[in-house]
Amino acid sequence: MNYVMGYRCTLCGKEYEANLMDYTCPACGPKGILDVVYDYSQMKRQITREYFRDNKNFSMWRYGPMTTVMQNSLLERTAGGLDPGLPG
Repeated sequence: MNYVMGYRCTLCGKEYEANLMDYTCPACGPKGILDVVYDYSQMKRQITREYFRDNKNFSMWRYGPMTTVMQNSLLERTAGGLDPGLPG
């Protein structure tokens, strides 16, 4: 479940594709912060009260589908809940 449609610059309003790995606007430079543009209608259909009722994961990853951070490698490193589960 990825609800990210893209990014929009807070200064000039230009929109960029979701696969952009930079978080500032190429046209405006460091002051042009990019806001995430979500597909709220799709999110609303899938993230329901039942989703939260049935989801027994009470860590921060319970909200993972609603964020831009849903990489498996990151999930594996933080599998212990809110503390990073880094190997010793």
